[in-house]
Amino acid sequence: MVAAGLSIIKNLLNTFRPSSILQLTITGYLAMTCLLVVTVIILANQLDKLSKRSEEMITKTAQAMRAASDLIEQTTAMERNARQYFVLEDSQLLAIYSGRREKFKDTSDSLIEMNINPKIKAEIGMLRSEENNVFELLSRNQKDENLISAYTALLDHAYLILYEIDEWINNQVKEQRLNTNQTRRLLTYEVLLLFFVALLMAGLFTILITRPLRQIDRTINRLGSGRYDIPVQINGPRDLRDLGQRLNWLRNRLKDLEQQRTFFMHHVSHELKTPLAALLEGTALLGEGVVGSFTDDQKDIINILHKNCLRLQELIENLLRYNVESPALVKPMPHPVRFEEVINRVLSDHRLAIKTGQIRIVRHIEKVTIYSDLEQVRVVLDNLISNAIKYTPQNGKIEISLKRETETAVLEIRDNGPGIPPEERSDVFEPYYQGQQPADKPFLKGTGLGLAITREYVELNGGKIEVLDGWQGARIRVQLPLSQGVGL
Repeated sequence: MVAAGLSIIKNLLNTFRPSSILQLTITGYLAMTCLLVVTVIILANQLDKLSKRSEEMITKTAQAMRAASDLIEQTTAMERNARQYFVLEDSQLLAIYSGRREKFKDTSDSLIEMNINPKIKAEIGMLRSEENNVFELLSRNQKDENLISAYTALLDHAYLILYEIDEWINNQVKEQRLNTNQTRRLLTYEVLLLFFVALLMAGLFTILITRPLRQIDRTINRLGSGRYDIPVQINGPRDLRDLGQRLNWLRNRLKDLEQQRTFFMHHVSHELKTPLAALLEGTALLGEGVVGSFTDDQKDIINILHKNCLRLQELIENLLRYNVESPALVKPMPHPVRFEEVINRVLSDHRLAIKTGQIRIVRHIEKVTIYSDLEQVRVVLDNLISNAIKYTPQNGKIEISLKRETETAVLEIRDNGPGIPPEERSDVFEPYYQGQQPADKPFLKGTGLGLAITREYVELNGGKIEVLDGWQGARIRVQLPLSQGVGL
């Protein structure tokens, strides 16, 4: 039965093509309303039939019992009149008898017309035949003792008719009770059938309404994740199919823009890195003295040029990473990562800058394992530590603390530089936003992408980053989830 219902729904899905989601919704409401009306009509009709049968049975049984009682009463009165006439021989008593006899006939006729059952009809026939015989003897004025005893037999017949009617009434009650039970079962089956039909209709309209919405939801998720290769196809009402066509146009447009962006970034990468490589090679040759010796001041200038070329190369790579490896396209591959080892590795990468600035690093680092993407965590730490080095003055101090709190690893990086003004703390993680540059390091102007990439990578790995108060310089806290099932 379930398979048949699913087949019906499938056929209806293929044939029923509403023009709009509104029409589909209204059609569903009307269909369920019609089904409810049909159910009420069927129930009312069945109950009306049962009520009419009960009413007819009660009326007929009441009439039959009243007629049987009248028949007994008239037979008894006729016997009494016959006895009086038999003694007094008064013609007026015979006239009274004749009147009662007419009522007796009418009552018996009404019983015959009820057509209760053949047995009662036969008994009434015998009663009337015997009464006719007695009346003929009485009208001839034949005084016979057997005449009076004949009325006793008539009365016995009348009581027998009453007994038969009582039996018939009992049978009628049993039959009515059986009909009531049958009607109850029939109504139960009809209600169950209608309930099953209602479920099929509810399933049909639920699928008709929700299927295109689910298709739209899946399409939006694919577009949001950067998957532009799958065409958009929405099945359902016309307005949703039109929406699917517009989503397909949007998919093609995003696909073209992505291709243009990729081409542009490849072009920018080539156009920027080619002259930069020449600059790096030239400064390296100058520093090695290939073209002759230089004074100490000239060597300092060459070193500054070389360092700035390296810095420019790093900024270009950050720009490429932010545009090409955006979180919408790069999904992290989380696995257990020893947080303190990544911190030590990043500090080792920046040891020359730390040494040049004569910066003191104070560590309060516990051994903590997190559940994140290793490379993205490294980029987060590299951006935060490089920013701290950038803004820490000569002979300054950077404090790095790492500890475990409940199910979270908490990292704090504090420096004693100028800090982040309160009015800028909500903007420092926005792309391309740049705060005030250090007065003693004006040549370290960045692109404003480092902290933006940092926040996206932290959030992508289920963490949180924020700027805190209560410190002389900048104080940034990062929270990342701990590794599942891995202890300290």
